[in-house]
Amino acid sequence: MLICQDQRSGNGCGAENPDGTANCQRCGLSLRFAVHLHDPRTIVGHYEIVRMIGYGTYGAVYEALDLHDPTRRVAIKVAFEAAMIVRFHDEFDALSQLSHPNLPHYYEVFEDDGCGYLVMEFIPGQSLDEILNRQK
Repeated sequence: MLICQDQRSGNGCGAENPDGTANCQRCGLSLRFAVHLHDPRTIVGHYEIVRMIGYGTYGAVYEALDLHDPTRRVAIKVAFEAAMIVRFHDEFDALSQLSHPNLPHYYEVFEDDGCGYLVMEFIPGQSLDEILNRQK
């Protein structure tokens, strides 16, 4: 899926477009630098994407299944920019050393097709946005 949002400038209408679409179906903007999101059932590394949890200009977070251990669900944080991959390695190095019941476990960091992936424990529940939207 392509989101009409130019990663360089942030311009775009935010509409969802199918993979392979050249221009946004809503506003006509070129999707050459659009935000590219993985569809459910896409395999990345040894993980199968279950659903997207959220996304922004620089990345996305997905719930995924670990194909090496199908009973384990993980959260995968994806960085779209190559420069962010170094930050993922730094983040992983720091956070994987921590052990606390209120922090997720960090499993691995890897690169695939120009994107960086940070894999951590999936903790089901509500997002802060969901809680705030309910409270208005």
